[in-house]
Amino acid sequence: MYIRTKDLPVIGVFKFVKDFLYGESLWEIAVKFVTEIPQLGVSSDDRMRVDVQAFGPSGPLNGWKGSYGGSYAMMYSKDTSAVATGGKLDLKDLPEDRVVLEISRHWKKSWVTMYLNPCHQAAMLPPKRDDIDMNRVARILKVFTGLISSARQTPLHGLKVTQEEFGMLVDNGWLKCHKGKKPEVLPKPVYVGSGYDQYKYYNLNGASVTTEGKNVVETYKEELRC
Repeated sequence: MYIRTKDLPVIGVFKFVKDFLYGESLWEIAVKFVTEIPQLGVSSDDRMRVDVQAFGPSGPLNGWKGSYGGSYAMMYSKDTSAVATGGKLDLKDLPEDRVVLEISRHWKKSWVTMYLNPCHQAAMLPPKRDDIDMNRVARILKVFTGLISSARQTPLHGLKVTQEEFGMLVDNGWLKCHKGKKPEVLPKPVYVGSGYDQYKYYNLNGASVTTEGKNVVETYKEELRC
């Protein structure tokens, strides 16, 4: 699941995590609920650096910074403690009051994954909705999370998404557009390119999936495989 940094609790260990993420300008977090931590800190992308930071109830614990330019995160790291451990963190038992962050830093942007004990899962999961077909909502949103903008027209047309459905997605905070607009379903194909086979069925107005929308896709991912 995903959560915005501003929506993290401000008590216990999360207070230190929140302050750290704000300081690193990281606004959205992928959350994984686990009882043990796999080996963290390894990157096979030479353009990416991986940092690891652990937190306890009294503040930051062990952590290290990776480096760019190697076959894994520690290849050229100047962090001696990181190099000594090979840049890997292994926790066979993740306590309830411990949080571990893995930050993948690409030269264009950064991603952060937060590892938590499963005891926190119930409080963070989005509420279930019985008044909406959430499987269909997830299928529509998956088009936006899984495809680039130029490739979305055909699957949206195949799903026969209506104007009302686009409005519902925006109103529920699962989809957002530029300047508060909503995607438009055009009444007929419109010629938009140099080739005669290029048509546009939807004016998406720069639509993108919100953090809450990503959680819908994540929650119903098993149903999407059917």
